[in-house]
Amino acid sequence: MTMITDPVRREDKWKQAIDCYLSLADEVVVVYGNGKKDEWLLSSTYKDRVPSGKELKVVDVPWPYEWNWIELPRHLNIGLDECTGDFIIRFDIDQFMSKDEFSNLKQEIEKKCPNDVNVVSIQQMNTIYKKRFHLKVDKLIILRGSAKKKIRFGKMIGGKTDLCQLVEVQTYEKVDGYKLPVGTKPTHFRTGRHFWNYNYLFKTKGPALEELMRFSRAHERYFGEHIWGTTKEQALERFLKMMKGRYENAIHTYKLYDQPEHIRNEVENLRPEQFGHSAWGLL
Repeated sequence: MTMITDPVRREDKWKQAIDCYLSLADEVVVVYGNGKKDEWLLSSTYKDRVPSGKELKVVDVPWPYEWNWIELPRHLNIGLDECTGDFIIRFDIDQFMSKDEFSNLKQEIEKKCPNDVNVVSIQQMNTIYKKRFHLKVDKLIILRGSAKKKIRFGKMIGGKTDLCQLVEVQTYEKVDGYKLPVGTKPTHFRTGRHFWNYNYLFKTKGPALEELMRFSRAHERYFGEHIWGTTKEQALERFLKMMKGRYENAIHTYKLYDQPEHIRNEVENLRPEQFGHSAWGLL
């Protein structure tokens, strides 16, 4: 399951991502928030590319340009309800996994995950720029399909939350007319597998700053603070400071053959105006 919101303007590698997911899973659910349906995604031309025995579901749920933070769990849970698989993986549209790693993940879950554990975690590899990446904490993004009514995306009790985490629902909180699931961190099975997050690697400066400002305004509406500041200049300064710190602390560099098949060509052919090439020449 994934979400798409205005992917062309955001410079998401969404076609490659959907092709990647279709190569891995039996069913791919796309929560599509663009409002104006993309002809390519919904056309018979693309549907003809869906491999035999696979299913692509597109759920049209509008996402406003000036969005509220509650849109995140709302869209995720709408997508969750459309999923029918034994296990459901939630990927952001800038996240990819190789076929070999996915095969290893399936085997590990089948052989080792206890039947009474409904959530599985995998490690996120975050790309930075100039081939460096850092390891993030394990992400709880895999859910047993039979548990999707009692474990939802929402607000975690007693901890910092972005409202996008899987929680074992204890209650609901009304936010902007939406019943937000509120709960505790579920027991989970930790695997040794990983996926790649490309974040800003392919972004050019203008669209990236626009997205940072939209993100900052949405964050302020719910949490009361502009995480990236109130101007594009502030957003750029804070973003570069964060990425420089990550780069200096990163001890890992990736090789091209490490990258998932469907995004490898894009990684190999990064352009100077894309952040992953040389940080827009600013760092």
